[in-house]
Amino acid sequence: ILPTVMPMVPGISIFGNTRPASEVGGDSFDIITAGNNTLIYVGDVTGHGIPAALIIVMVNTIIFTYSELYPNGYDIIVNTNRILKQQIEPRRFMTCVLLRWNSQENKMYFTGAGHEHILIFRKKDSVCEVKQTCGIALGMVPDISRIVKEEQIPLETGDCVVLYSDGIIETKSISGEMFGLDRLRTSVESHAGSSTPEELVAKISKDFSVYVGDQIQEDDITLIAVLRK
Repeated sequence: ILPTVMPMVPGISIFGNTRPASEVGGDSFDIITAGNNTLIYVGDVTGHGIPAALIIVMVNTIIFTYSELYPNGYDIIVNTNRILKQQIEPRRFMTCVLLRWNSQENKMYFTGAGHEHILIFRKKDSVCEVKQTCGIALGMVPDISRIVKEEQIPLETGDCVVLYSDGIIETKSISGEMFGLDRLRTSVESHAGSSTPEELVAKISKDFSVYVGDQIQEDDITLIAVLRK
C-alpha cells in the first residue's frame, strides 16, 4: 500500500521512505498525479497493526478518488475527513499534511491536518525554515471545513521541502534525550544543498541512526524530500 517507485514529475524530484516499528506500521505516504496536480502526502495513524493499516488503505483510496474530482488540497482533505469520520471508531484518527504541486503553474501548496511541521530548505541562503501545518487530524470531528486551509509555499530552483512523521523527532538516544525538531532541521541544512532527494533522505536517516544508536525503534519513521528543479 506504499509507493514502490518514485514517479517522474515535471518541475520537481521526489523521494520518500518509511521504516515501520513493527511488521505492520501506522505511517503512510503516497504520491498521486491527476492532470496538472501531483499530490504528495504523509499520514500518521494512531496505533499500529491491522487497524491502523486499514485506515491507511481507506485514506489512500479516498484521496486517490478525490484527486480526480477536486482541483485543490482543501477540498480533498475536507471531503476525505467527511468520509473517514463515518467509517472509523472514535479513538482512531490520522494526522497528515498534503502537498499539491501544480506543474502548469510551477507552484507548491500545502494543506495541514494536525501533522508535524514542514521543513523548507532555501538554497539561496542555505537555511531551513520550519512551518506549522496547523489544521486538525482526520477523523476527529465530522466537519473540518472551517479549520483547515490550503496555503502556497513559494519555491525557487534548488529549494527542498521535507515531510516527516513524529517517529523521527520523538525517538530517544541512550541518554534519554529525543532527536528533536532542531536536530532534524540541522541535518536538513547540512545536506540539502548538495543532495538529491534520495541522498537527502539517506543522509538524514544516517544522522538519526548515529544519534539514537542501538535503541529499539518504538514508532514508525517516515521521511519525504521534494526538490524544486
